[in-house]
Amino acid sequence: MKLAACAAKRIAVLALAALTCLGMLTGCGSRFSAADLVQSNLDLIYLDQYTEEYLRQVSCTEEEAEALYTDGIAVEVDYFADRFDIDLDACDATIAPQLSELFHQIYSHSRYEVGESRRADDGYEVALTIYPIDIIQKVSDEDVDDYLDRWQARGEAGEFAEMDEQQFETAWAQGIIDMVYARVDSIGYLEAQAITVHVVQDAESGRYSIDSEDFQAVDALMIAY
Repeated sequence: MKLAACAAKRIAVLALAALTCLGMLTGCGSRFSAADLVQSNLDLIYLDQYTEEYLRQVSCTEEEAEALYTDGIAVEVDYFADRFDIDLDACDATIAPQLSELFHQIYSHSRYEVGESRRADDGYEVALTIYPIDIIQKVSDEDVDDYLDRWQARGEAGEFAEMDEQQFETAWAQGIIDMVYARVDSIGYLEAQAITVHVVQDAESGRYSIDSEDFQAVDALMIAY
């Protein structure tokens, strides 16, 4: 049965792809603010929001900024597909765009508060509060069992007998997408999580960026699975 071998969250894989993007998102200069850098980085990665001043400070074009956001969505889609046993390669062409739009909507609910920053030995420490989005966890906890029961009943009724692999995989994926979309309008948040983000300075370039392990922690908290 589908979801029988559902994988745990591949935080390392997700973070690796996101960190490749974040490698460009650095700031420098006498007016540098670690808190502003954290705020602007997260606004771009999760909300697709940025200013011309920010792009100038991090030496990033609008096209590159949009690519960073789009790439982040693609990574999330890949993880979600793995989590819910969706074989994107086997589905028809309607599934991937729907998943991208779904996570565009979910990401738009990203909620976090950047607090004060203070000097640290290797740069700065920035206080950050994240409000984990609850939609995927609620689907997993409250909807999946019923979906599996209905899927099994459809199979027993012979609904899938005449389907080829693509039709079967697409039907499974569409059902998952519909199940998640049903909760988009009621997205909420789990208990706020307070963490410290380190903004570190590269010894050679003198530029600052978010510590990779800290970004991994941020990304793991943003959407609860």
